[in-house]
Amino acid sequence: MTTVFEDDFEAYDNNTEVAAGGWAAVVLPGLVDTNSQIGDQSIAHYGIDASNQRMTRALASGLDSSTEPIRASYWLYDGNGAGFNTDDHPSYTAGLNGRTGLHFGINNTNYMYVGAYHTNPGTPTHYAVRVMGGSSTNWSNTTLPRTVGWQKFTIVMDDGDISFYHNEDETPFFTDTYTTLSGWGEWIALGSPAGGPYNHAHYDGLLIQTGTPLAATPTPTPT
Repeated sequence: MTTVFEDDFEAYDNNTEVAAGGWAAVVLPGLVDTNSQIGDQSIAHYGIDASNQRMTRALASGLDSSTEPIRASYWLYDGNGAGFNTDDHPSYTAGLNGRTGLHFGINNTNYMYVGAYHTNPGTPTHYAVRVMGGSSTNWSNTTLPRTVGWQKFTIVMDDGDISFYHNEDETPFFTDTYTTLSGWGEWIALGSPAGGPYNHAHYDGLLIQTGTPLAATPTPTPT
């Protein structure tokens, strides 16, 4: 497999460096935090309002899943209404049971999503997905229950078939079909897909790869 992009958020000392590294948001590009799953720090992004609901970036050039599979994975710290585990920003302690996750798409309309989605067709108790042009009619609830703590999610797109994996499981917790287009990765976002209720969350270990994946087995997590 070929690594197209990765960010473990270790290179940033402050928000200015996060923005200089290619991440954008209207006001808040993310807060460096030492609660992390990989390395020494993560991004703690707080969904305060519609102007701060997500941080975004783009790949240098879009990908085409009809020519080779695409795999996008990331780590999410989900507070799930139980409080927000933050080391460096104790004023942000309300872990809302809202919306937070990874968007991987062509633009802010056409994207795949995996994470928390509070309202119909999602639920506060289970993770949700979005499949653009899929038989699931975009948003779908899943059977995977939300859990407080670090979770790893992997999206595998392969010429019209999409699979979503959790942690190191080799069996996807959700599968579907999708519309095969080029330009995947020209819009990547971490945060809320559509307004509130917002969810404060940590993100870590974003990894975009192409090529034939071996099931869902990701790069081993450093300890």
